[in-house]
Amino acid sequence: MQIRKSAPAWLAAPVSVILLLGVLVPALGPLGAAPPIHPAGSRAAGAPPTPLLYSSAPDYPDAGLQGIVDSFVADAPGDWAVAIKKLDTGQYAEFNSHTQAETASLYKVFVLYEVMRQHALGKIDLDGTATITSENAAYDESIGELNWEIGARVKISTLIDRMITVSDNTAAITLAGLAGVDNINASLQRLGLRDSALNFSGNGDNMTTAADMSRLMEWIATSQVLDRDSCRYILDVMLKQELNDLLPQGLPLEVQMAHKTGSLFQLRHDAGIVYGPSGPYVITVLSWNQTDSVATYTVIPKMSAAVYKYFNSRDFQPARYFPETRQVVGPAFLLYYNSHGGPATFGLPIAPETPQGDRVVQYFERARLERPAAGGPVALGLIGRELTAAQGRAFPPTAQANPNDANTQWFAATQQAIGQPFLGYWRQHGGEEIFGLPISPVVVEDHNGQQLRVQYFERARFELHGDTVSLGLVGSEVYALRK
Repeated sequence: MQIRKSAPAWLAAPVSVILLLGVLVPALGPLGAAPPIHPAGSRAAGAPPTPLLYSSAPDYPDAGLQGIVDSFVADAPGDWAVAIKKLDTGQYAEFNSHTQAETASLYKVFVLYEVMRQHALGKIDLDGTATITSENAAYDESIGELNWEIGARVKISTLIDRMITVSDNTAAITLAGLAGVDNINASLQRLGLRDSALNFSGNGDNMTTAADMSRLMEWIATSQVLDRDSCRYILDVMLKQELNDLLPQGLPLEVQMAHKTGSLFQLRHDAGIVYGPSGPYVITVLSWNQTDSVATYTVIPKMSAAVYKYFNSRDFQPARYFPETRQVVGPAFLLYYNSHGGPATFGLPIAPETPQGDRVVQYFERARLERPAAGGPVALGLIGRELTAAQGRAFPPTAQANPNDANTQWFAATQQAIGQPFLGYWRQHGGEEIFGLPISPVVVEDHNGQQLRVQYFERARFELHGDTVSLGLVGSEVYALRK
């Protein structure tokens, strides 16, 4: 555990409109015996990679989920703050989620975010090294927990791993110094996490809220704050967490959780992403002014178990009404829509679900979602191919790109290449899974009186508006041809 009973806080943290179709009735029986202890590292051996989503659903206050949260913390001793959200449905509940609390070691997630942000900008090399100084090691040395040699040069990636998985303070202070506390705070403000800040001055505490922590976890889980490779790196580190005595204790052993804990005298926190069978959810529980640590280690695991059961033991059938187009997206398509890009990628629905041969389809402004009528996974229609075929267009092949050119990628399957800025957008927002492969070179077309550089893909059309890449309304255009 990370209990720091005698240290001042600044040292230990350190020198830190939706329509629902279905009934939600919390049928929570006795929790039974305490679950077995989660082993070190939340990722089970041989477990598949956790999904990295592209988006999440809007928040939907869920009365049943709220009832669970209230039942555990509303009358519990001490102070509590909770924020929970199911990412693909938006089901949300909170308790004192905007009340500030001392971070304890949760601040290390902020440090990790900033290190990875600067890494993405080419400012920090994860294979580079940093020196363990006596100043940065002073606190751990004072409590007999120093695990480094003074003067040693340690890889940045190793410091990251130890900062998160065992909450090493010296690693965290070293990385915070490397990234810059002012830079970390500026990033938190830029992200809109305005109730969170680091204070290494010695005259205050590192502070956060349950709402801020859960929102950052949501953005990491959906690659909304950094590029997908950086978010995947953060998740993989948090999945190796070795301090699993709070929220993971309420989960089945096979369920993975990417998370970070924080502990100080009379304070216990845990925040992260649970990858359950019904889809991932973020959960943050902050507790402070806790005079009975045994009670804390009982309440948090039991609440975790109740939330997990709520999300995974009932058939939740959400649907969402879009007043802009007066269309409803039903359960089968909505979960895919919410987690694979939502309005930014697919646009608004423009037609109801309709049988089309052996499939059920629904048209959106920029896409067509479809699934087998007999049941099966949701897929995206090849509307880019369909539109260009209906227009009678054929494109000449593009010469094979230099394999050493990082700004161009050529595809043998379609004999076409993607260059910048389309390549960066394609990689970050879904790649082949969402947009398919390129089927044309970049061409100039007139769209609403504007001469635009565009490129067609199997499922999309990329358009360059000034310096901004946008997605064309290919779904609307194909739907108009079929009417």
